[in-house]
Amino acid sequence: LGTPRMITDAEGRIKGLHHYYPYGQPALSLGEDERHCKYTGHERDPHGGTDYMLGRTYAYPLFRFMSVDPGRDGWNLYGYVGGNPVNAVDPTGTVGVALTQEAREAVLFVAGGDSSAVSFSPDGTFSVAATEEQLASNLGLRLLTLVESSDKRIGLVVGSEVETSKGKIMLTREYPIQNLSTTIDLRIAKQNTPPGGFDGIIGIFSGFSDTRAENVGTRRNPVAGDRPVSGGLVAFHELTENFFKTHAGLQYSPAHSLAIGAERKLRRERPELEGLAFGAGPYVGRQ
Repeated sequence: LGTPRMITDAEGRIKGLHHYYPYGQPALSLGEDERHCKYTGHERDPHGGTDYMLGRTYAYPLFRFMSVDPGRDGWNLYGYVGGNPVNAVDPTGTVGVALTQEAREAVLFVAGGDSSAVSFSPDGTFSVAATEEQLASNLGLRLLTLVESSDKRIGLVVGSEVETSKGKIMLTREYPIQNLSTTIDLRIAKQNTPPGGFDGIIGIFSGFSDTRAENVGTRRNPVAGDRPVSGGLVAFHELTENFFKTHAGLQYSPAHSLAIGAERKLRRERPELEGLAFGAGPYVGRQ
């Protein structure tokens, strides 16, 4: 989670060991430690029992912030990372970044055979270090490069719930996807947006890939096909769509069309994906 726990000298000799309880209280401190950055890498006031987290001040003896989160509403605006300090950190004091392990696996799936070019920081942020040759032949890797190099912050969660500006939304088989952007969706009267600290947020139900959702359709949007859904391919589609909404300011329809076009290109590039579905939308074959 980014907490420095071992201090060494220039020769690599251990000079100090420091451990913390989940909410930041010191648990063990041995040896030297002249660093001001302590719990989750934030600056600690040695006298006040607080950590400076850029957007707000965190009081670790109280398990809470000293002021409300300006980017959220809900019943507890002072809480730290939704009561989940073991798996999440709060890099700015306004949001907890906790990409699930399944979300990381989905990102690696998008990268395909070049997944070794993708790395993750402790807070779940991914970065891409790819060669020109890799980028030229790998559409998924190009997408991830666009997302991670953008000045917009897009989060991906694969699980049972996702945080939004209006609190947590449950992800279920009936409502398996949330794709939210700071670009106002003109189709929706009551707008929901990403939580504070994010320009886009995507939530995908973790059980989605266990269904054959491709045969779920409507009269206006009939579905032809009965292929198993791939969570990684759903992530590819939703990341593409969210990028164009968030970065380019596009509305849903043109962003969705661009995502479908990207699906076609990815299928041509990776023929083994033909037996999998990108979601519950219309069948998109290699064209």
